[in-house]
Amino acid sequence: TRRSSQQELSEEELYDFPCVTTWMSELRWMTELECMSILQGKPLSPNTPQDSTASQVQTYRDAVDRVKFEA
Repeated sequence: TRRSSQQELSEEELYDFPCVTTWMSELRWMTELECMSILQGKPLSPNTPQDSTASQVQTYRDAVDRVKFEA
């Protein structure tokens, strides 16, 4: 049973953010260090975009915050 809260995004909602889809699996197991790497624009894997825009970084930050509530 999924715990519903305003801080939580479903996988379907997360997939609505194109820049998040590549990192879905990493987001699930993210450490604080990895989170900082994303916010600094450093890719976690070869599949991650290297040219993160400010808006993308903010989207990552929002997604990471919400995924942390789900963990």
